[in-house]
Amino acid sequence: MRKIAMLLACLLFLLASLTAVQAANVGVRLNINIGNRPPMFIAPSPLGFYVAIGVPYDLFYFDYHYYLYHGNGWYRSSGYQGPWVAVRYEKLPPGFRRHKYNRIIAIRNEEYRRYSRNHYHYDGRYFRPGRDEVREEQHNKHDRWDNGRGHKKH
Repeated sequence: MRKIAMLLACLLFLLASLTAVQAANVGVRLNINIGNRPPMFIAPSPLGFYVAIGVPYDLFYFDYHYYLYHGNGWYRSSGYQGPWVAVRYEKLPPGFRRHKYNRIIAIRNEEYRRYSRNHYHYDGRYFRPGRDEVREEQHNKHDRWDNGRGHKKH
C-alpha cells in the first residue's frame, strides 16, 4: 500500500511539473486594436524615444521596434499591431529603464499637450508608421539621440 501511495505521489508531482513547464512555454497573445489608421508618434526630448498619441495603449517606438506597456509588463514587436513578445525589464533599451513608468507617461502627456495646441506648427519630432516611418528612420540614421538623453546630435 505504501509503495502505491509513493508511486501516486511521484506521478502527481511529475504531472504538476509538466503542467508548470507547459504553462511557462505558452506564447504571449495580446489582442490590441490600434484602429484603422497607424498611430501618430511624437518624440519628447527628455525621453529619447517616440511615444504614441491618440491611442488607448501605452505604445512606444525606438530603434526599429515597437514597445507596449500592458498589464504591468513590457512587450516588443517589429510592427505596431504585433505580434507581441514579452520583454523582461532588464532587456529594455536603456532609455526605457532610465525613467520610471509614471514619469514616461507624464512627459508624454506634457508633450502631447504641446502638440495638440497647434499640431500644424508643431516643431518637435514625429512620424506615423508606414510611408513616414521609412523616411523618418532614414533621417534618424544621420540625426541620432545622444546616449538616449533626448538631445539630438548635430
